[in-house]
Amino acid sequence: MRFSDVAVAASLLVVVVPVACSGTTVSGASGSASSSCAYSGAIPMIPPSPVTSQDVQSQNLPTGVSVQAFAEAQGYQYLDSFVGQYLRGDVTVYAGTLSARDNESVLGTDCAGGGSACTDESISEGPAVASLSVASGAASLTVHSLAAHKYVVFQQTAAVAGVTTVSLVLPDGSSGGNTGTCAGCVPSFVSKPQTIAFQNLESSADVAVNPPQVGVDAGPVDAGGAALHTYASSSLTLGTACSLTFDDLVELNALNPPASTGALVFTLRGGEMVAVLQGAIYGDVSSQYCLTSYTIELYVNPSNLADYGVRAYQTYIPDAGYYENPCPL
Repeated sequence: MRFSDVAVAASLLVVVVPVACSGTTVSGASGSASSSCAYSGAIPMIPPSPVTSQDVQSQNLPTGVSVQAFAEAQGYQYLDSFVGQYLRGDVTVYAGTLSARDNESVLGTDCAGGGSACTDESISEGPAVASLSVASGAASLTVHSLAAHKYVVFQQTAAVAGVTTVSLVLPDGSSGGNTGTCAGCVPSFVSKPQTIAFQNLESSADVAVNPPQVGVDAGPVDAGGAALHTYASSSLTLGTACSLTFDDLVELNALNPPASTGALVFTLRGGEMVAVLQGAIYGDVSSQYCLTSYTIELYVNPSNLADYGVRAYQTYIPDAGYYENPCPL
């Protein structure tokens, strides 16, 4: 790619809210004691901007807004979702341990649309971090393994008291699949209790299994049902913003990364975790398509999670292609 000569700001103004972190000793999600809070000072907020999340999603440049201002707004929106909402306590988090396994192999070749064999997944007992969402009498607890980078979802509704729906063991970045249920296996977490603990949970579901089709015109033949199970044990304690680590944030964002960009990869650089966000603004000038592509760096200080922001905006022209001409924006 060819980069254009664009001035790079050394730092950008960050609007903050005066929410100070206490310095009390806490236990981190990894289970090890921490002598101080994971962040200090005020928590950054998104700087005022006419660029909305809808603008970012649609790649729509508001009138009078430069591409650089658009890129900076997109970066701050990502960081606010990735770290800001957790430091403010907008998301309920837990920390503790998780072990789990399933027997998905009983489904035979019904995985990947029937194109591959199903395999059992497992998580060895180890540190975990979890997020809990509660809305309209329904609660969803997603427990992530920090070591295995896999997760299990537990769901409860007020309409079916005492019953918990349990997912399979799923790798980060994947979702969906079969679920099972169990009764009286998990304490209610709709009220966001201080602790959530359960041992040797076993959820069950009868799943119809269809063998792969044979021949172009052959229809699926019912191979009967399979007993699908997920087994899990977990011990979780209500967390705080002070107990979070950067690794916790990566795991908490693995399933549903901030919208419009997907999961970014942060790497350690000079004591900061840095990711490069790439975006583009499309247009139509004189009935010809045009494109302004850009990159901008996002950084987070893992020693002080409240120290984050955006910098190093640059534009570039793609190596070749239909949108070779930059838009006059």
